[in-house]
Amino acid sequence: MNKLRKIIALMLSLSVIFTAAISVFSAENFDDDGNRDNDAGLSDEEQNVLIQDSHPKHELDNPDDAYIEDIEYDTYIMGKNEYDETVKKLTAFEMWVPIDDGSYLQPIKAGEFFLSVCRYINCDSFYDEDANKEDMWEKAHDMLKSMGYVDFNIDCTDEISFDNALRTLVNALGYKQIAYMYGGNDNAYIQIAANYDITKNFLDNRSASIRRTDAASLLNDSIKADVYISYGNNGHKSINTLEYFKDAYKITGVVESVSEHAITSGDTIYKGIRIGDYLLASDRSDLYDYLACKVEAYYRKEDSGGNTLLYISYHKNNSIITIDGEDIKSVENNMIRYYSDNKTKKVSLNSSAKEILNGFSPKLLDEEDFYNCDYIRLVDNDNNGKYDVVFVYKYDIMVVKRIVESQGMIYGLYNDDPNGSLKVNFADCDMTDRMGNPVDAYYITEDSILSVAKDIETNKTKIIVSNLMYTGVVKSTNGTKIKFEDRTYKYSTNAEYYKDAKAIKNGNKYTVYLDYRGRIAGYDLLKTDDIQYGFLIQAWIEDNRSDVIAKLLPYTGDMNEFKLARSTKIDGLTCKGAEKIITALKIAADYQRSTLATLDSSYKIMADYSDDSYVYVRVPIMYKLNDEGEIKYIDTPYHSDNENPEWNDVFHDNSMTMYNDFSKRTSSIKPGGMYLRNTLAFNSDNGNNVAINSKTKVFVVPVSNDRGDIGDASQYIKTNLTYFDDWVYYPQTGTQYTTENRIEAYNVDESRTAGVIVYYTSDVIPEIDKKVPLTVVDEVVKAVNDNDESVTRIIGWQGNAQMQVDLAEDVYLKRYYNGPNGSKIMSEVKHGDIIRYVTNSKGELVDYVKVFSLKDEDNPDYVKTGNEEGKTVETSTLNKTMIAVSDGKYAENGHNTSHIYNAIGSYNYGAMYRLVYGTLLYRNGTNLVLKTKVDTALGQTDKIEIADFSGYNVLFIDETTNRIYVPTEDDLLAEQSAGEAASKVILHTEGGKQRQLIIIKRAG
Repeated sequence: MNKLRKIIALMLSLSVIFTAAISVFSAENFDDDGNRDNDAGLSDEEQNVLIQDSHPKHELDNPDDAYIEDIEYDTYIMGKNEYDETVKKLTAFEMWVPIDDGSYLQPIKAGEFFLSVCRYINCDSFYDEDANKEDMWEKAHDMLKSMGYVDFNIDCTDEISFDNALRTLVNALGYKQIAYMYGGNDNAYIQIAANYDITKNFLDNRSASIRRTDAASLLNDSIKADVYISYGNNGHKSINTLEYFKDAYKITGVVESVSEHAITSGDTIYKGIRIGDYLLASDRSDLYDYLACKVEAYYRKEDSGGNTLLYISYHKNNSIITIDGEDIKSVENNMIRYYSDNKTKKVSLNSSAKEILNGFSPKLLDEEDFYNCDYIRLVDNDNNGKYDVVFVYKYDIMVVKRIVESQGMIYGLYNDDPNGSLKVNFADCDMTDRMGNPVDAYYITEDSILSVAKDIETNKTKIIVSNLMYTGVVKSTNGTKIKFEDRTYKYSTNAEYYKDAKAIKNGNKYTVYLDYRGRIAGYDLLKTDDIQYGFLIQAWIEDNRSDVIAKLLPYTGDMNEFKLARSTKIDGLTCKGAEKIITALKIAADYQRSTLATLDSSYKIMADYSDDSYVYVRVPIMYKLNDEGEIKYIDTPYHSDNENPEWNDVFHDNSMTMYNDFSKRTSSIKPGGMYLRNTLAFNSDNGNNVAINSKTKVFVVPVSNDRGDIGDASQYIKTNLTYFDDWVYYPQTGTQYTTENRIEAYNVDESRTAGVIVYYTSDVIPEIDKKVPLTVVDEVVKAVNDNDESVTRIIGWQGNAQMQVDLAEDVYLKRYYNGPNGSKIMSEVKHGDIIRYVTNSKGELVDYVKVFSLKDEDNPDYVKTGNEEGKTVETSTLNKTMIAVSDGKYAENGHNTSHIYNAIGSYNYGAMYRLVYGTLLYRNGTNLVLKTKVDTALGQTDKIEIADFSGYNVLFIDETTNRIYVPTEDDLLAEQSAGEAASKVILHTEGGKQRQLIIIKRAG
C-alpha cells in the first residue's frame, strides 16, 4: 500500500469517536486441537516419511494405530479445516495474528481481536511478532481507542462479545457516523453490517463471547465490503476493503499454467501462475492442483510493476472428479465409462479436451494412455457438464535391487523385466517421496518401489519413491486382492509379472513392498517355519528341573522368556532334557568367550557366567519355533562336528558365523571400521571391510558385565543401518567411551555383506565431536514412543533428508546459562534453529549444542558450551559455540559472530569443525562466492568463502513462510543483483571439505 493511502487511512481513523459496553460468556473448549489427522486410518508415523539420522529405511504399514472414527471428532475436524483455510486466507492479507495455543473453538481475547483489526487497517506500526503478545494487545487497544473505534471499556485479556467485535470492525471500516444515524446501539450496528455487506452471519447470542472461528469468519466476511470514506460536507466514496488497505485485487478465471506446467503447449512461465490474462508471480510449490481449474485469486500490484499472488481458492463452479485406473471401463467418442458402487457411470468430455500425462506437456487424448494407469483427474471448469482437461497419472514400476548413484543407474525388476535397469540424471530428476516431499538418490534403497514417468519430448524424468512395507500371513487371495490378517492389498500396475507361479499364495508369510498408493509391487516369501534371528541373553533350568527358559531378544518382537522344546537341536546336536540343553549352550558360550579373549586385547570375560543350572550366552542366534511357540532349533556362532563342514568357511550366510578379523584388536590393530554411508560399508584400517544393506539386522547391546544391565531391556536396541552415523568409526572410542566397546559382524557373505551386526557399547553420553552433523529443527512435538511412553520428539532435517529423534529422560530443550552480573539467561530450541546432538545406545538425544537461532534470540557471548548455569568457568575464556549475526529485522540485537571453529588461529579454513555465516556475493553455476566477516586485532575484516551448491546436503530455512525445504538454484539471490535481499548462507565444513549448506531467509 502506498504512503498516500496510509495517510488517508490514518485521517479516516481519526474522524470518529464513540463508546459502548461488553458482556462476557465462556464458550465450549475442546481438549483436542485437531492434532490427529483423519487420513485413511494411517497414523502420523505412516503418513510421514521420516528418516532417522538421515538414512533410508522401510516404513512398516502397521494398522495398530488406525484411527477409529467418531462423529463428534469428524465434526470437529471439519470445522477446524474450515477455520484453518479462513486463517490461511486472512494471513495472506496480513490481517490475522497467528495464534498457536488452544482450540479454534476457544473464545478469542479482546486484545487478539483488536490486534487483527489493527493489522487489517494498517494501523500496526507498533507490531512486532516476537514481542510479548499481551504488550501487543495493549498497544492495539490503545490505538483503536485513540481512533474512536473502541468506545467501550474492556481489558485486553477479557473475552469480547460478538456485538462489541462487530462494533469495532464496523467503526474501523468508516461506518461509525452512519451507525449513530441509526441510533448507535447494537441493533444499529447489525443493520449497518447487513445493509453494507460487512456480514450477514450473526450469532444467536450476540452478547456471548466470540470464538476464534467466529472472529476469523467475521473478518473474512468483511473483505467483500467497502470502506466508507467521508469527505467535505456529506460527501463520501466507497472502495473495497482489500483494495483500499492492502492493494489486493480479486480476479476470477481459469488457471492456464503453473510454472512449467500448462494446459496449452508452450504456454509455460518461469515461476508463478497464469489466470486468464493475468500473470501472477509466486514461489509457492503447491499450485499444480489448480491447473485447468476455475479459481478465485487475490493479487497485489507491485510498485516495480508486475503482480504477486496473495491467495487462491477453487471457484464453486468447478466439477472435479478422480477415477481409479482399474475402474475405467472404456474411453471412446469423448466419453469415459467407469465403475462406481458396482454400477457403470459415464462422463462426457469436451470435444477439444486435453490430456496431461504425469504433469508433462499437454496432448490430445489417446486411449492407450489410460490402460493400466493409476488414476485420472477430470476438470470441468465452466460447469457445463463436459470435462475440459483430463490429468492422467501412469507410471512404470521398479522394485529396486541395487543403485549406483555415481553412474546414475538403478537395477531391479522394471515392470515385468527382472533384470531391468533405469538410467537417471539425478541432478535433473523430479524425485519425491510418496508424500510429495523432495528427496535425493540416497533415499532409494534395496526394495524401494519406484513409480517412474518419462517425457519423451523434454527427456525429463519423475520418480516417486516409496519405502512402505508390511509383513504378515496371507489369509486369502482372489486374483486381484491379497488379504492378510488385518490388511487387504491389491497388486500395483506390474501385476502381470506376478501371475501363476509368481503369485502370492494362501497360508504363506510375506514381506510385501508397497508403491506410493499402497499397492503390492514386490515381495519376499518368509516361510512360517523359517529361520528367525535374535540375541540370546541367558538360559536357565526351572525349579522343576525339566524346563529350560531362554531370555531372548527377537529381531521381530519384544524381549521375552521363551521355553525350549524338550528336544532342541543346538548347533547340529539334538539335545533331549534340560541338562543337555544347558550343557550345549555352555559350550557355545565358552567358545564365544575364548574366541573373543584371543581376538580382542580389551575383552573382559564375565565372572560366574555359568553353572550347572544357568548360562549367560550373550550371542546372536538363528532359531526356529514349533507350533507351541517353543524354541526347537538354535544355531550359535559355535560350529560343532554335527554341523555341515562347509559352514566353517568364513564367508557364507547359511549359519551363524562370526567374521573374526573384523573384530580383531591388538596394540597395532584397530577393530571395526569407519562407516561410510555412500558405500554402506565399514572401512577397516586393516582391510577387513564389511558392508551392510537394508536387510542387515543390527543389535545394539550392553558391553557391561553387570547383571542388572544385561537383564535390562531398555539397554538393548533392534535396528538397522539407520543406527550408524556417516563418517563415524565403530566401535566408538575416546574418553567418553569404554575401551571395551566392540563391534561384531556375522553371516558375512562372499560379497562381504553382513547379515547381522552386534554392537556392544556402554550407555554413556558421547562427545559432540567434529563428526556430529547439523540438525535443522522443524517441529518439537509431544509423542508416544514404541514403548507407549510419552516423549518429546524433534522432527527436523539432516542433510536434505527428514529425521526424528526423541529426547532421553531428564533432557530438555530449555537451558539456562550464566549471564552478566550473576544473571541467568534462558535459551530454547525452536523451529528453524540449528543444533548438533548425540544419542545414547537407545537412539535417544542425550546432549546437544545449539549453533544457530533463526530469530536471533541468543547472545553467543553467554549461550555456549561450558557456561551452563552452575558452571564456574570464566565465560570469556570459553570458545563460542553459536553463529549469531543480527541482520534483517533483528539488526538492532547487535550480534556479529559469523564463524566458529575448533582450531588454532584467527581463521583456519582447514579446521576439523567450522561454521561460517555469510552473504551470497555472486554465483557462477553451482559455485557460490560468500562474503563473511572475521575478528582480528584491528576489528572485523571481510573474508571470502567458496561453496558448492551441487551437493546433496543443501537446505533452505524460510522464516517468512515458516518452511524448511530442499531449495533449487532459483532460490538463491546474489548481492550483485538483489542488494540487501541477498541470500544468507551457513556453511559447515570439516577439514576444509563442505558438509552442509543452509540458506537462511529471515522475516522482513
